[in-house]
Amino acid sequence: MIYKKKYRLYKSLTILLSALLVLSLAVFAFLLGNKSKQKTVLPENSSSESSSFEASEIVTETETVTTSADTAEDVTSAYIERIDELEALIEKYEAAYADDLSVRAECMAELIELLAVENRPLRSHIDDEGEPTGELTPAEVAFCYTDLTTGAVFSYNADKIMYSASLIKAPYVYAMLKAVATFEYNKLNFSADGSPLYAEDGSPLFEGKHPNLDAEGNIIYLDGEEKYDLSKTWVYNSSTMFVEGSGEIQKKDDGFTLTYLELACYALKYSDNIAFSEIRKYFGLNEHNEMLEILGIAGAEKGFMQLSAADCAKYLTEIYKFCEGDSKYAAAMKEAMLSAPYTVMIPAAMSPIPCAHKYGWDIGAYHDMAIVYDERPFSLVIMTDLDRGQSADYIYIQNIAKVMLKLHQGNGELT
Repeated sequence: MIYKKKYRLYKSLTILLSALLVLSLAVFAFLLGNKSKQKTVLPENSSSESSSFEASEIVTETETVTTSADTAEDVTSAYIERIDELEALIEKYEAAYADDLSVRAECMAELIELLAVENRPLRSHIDDEGEPTGELTPAEVAFCYTDLTTGAVFSYNADKIMYSASLIKAPYVYAMLKAVATFEYNKLNFSADGSPLYAEDGSPLFEGKHPNLDAEGNIIYLDGEEKYDLSKTWVYNSSTMFVEGSGEIQKKDDGFTLTYLELACYALKYSDNIAFSEIRKYFGLNEHNEMLEILGIAGAEKGFMQLSAADCAKYLTEIYKFCEGDSKYAAAMKEAMLSAPYTVMIPAAMSPIPCAHKYGWDIGAYHDMAIVYDERPFSLVIMTDLDRGQSADYIYIQNIAKVMLKLHQGNGELT
């Protein structure tokens, strides 16, 4: 792509320079022609056959010709200056492209080295009983970068579907919050039969109180709509709700309370398994499944927790739009992902650039996906089948992320 841009630039500038040079030559030819046609005016009563006359008596159109020549020379000079400017412009773009290609070449060389099988961290294997087999194999790796301004995508192995582990929590919470925001908007603006409650000028089309709000201005939830109430209080009961693995709620005593919105944020921020289990029970899968179809998530065909790096990139694009939008839940989701504490992968590579991220870590899965709030924001998903979480594992992921940051910042548009 970049070579095509450079070729088009050179071609356009070459045509322009050629046209200006031809015009300059034409001006010079015109001047020479006029000088050769200078007219001699003989004195009165002289014949054209006169063989001699005084030089002082010769009157020519030199003054007129001189004026025309001065004007033409000015024009020619201006064109020459313009040519100089264009030549400088070519040098400038040539240098820019050289720098751009240099960054690309350096980054591609680094990526090739990182992705070489012999340079990947080793993954340990376990048997059906969960016991180590002693077998070690090079990690499977996939990544997907998306420029959130231009939409440009750069990826490796991005269509490979892998076990997502806790990455799935971000797409699920996004689908839930978006659905709740849509439900609340419809409750405020439309009646039960779908007719609008307000005219285009904002004036109400109903008499008396709002048909979907109570006296305090709260939404009236009909039968089957209770799940859209995220202000409802949830109470922890360890005997029926405990789920092992990551999270903070498992450390709490029975009776610990949160709203369902806070539960969703716990699932994002702390990757809390209890919180995620409880919001799935509360909200169900309908809206999540609808989102799968809308976005064309390939991993859905293999199961709820199956995703590719390309799938995650699609979700991050939508999450970014949601978090930068005007939903009242946008700030809660963004803050939960920005403050997620396990930062040894993509956030460590991007520091001090803020990252709204969600990591996933389980047997055969060690991933991170992030919205990177650079001057020009981008998303990055890195997935591996590593699972030991050792320094060699997260440093490897950091190194891939650092190369992608260098590529992003070194190119106007990465393609």
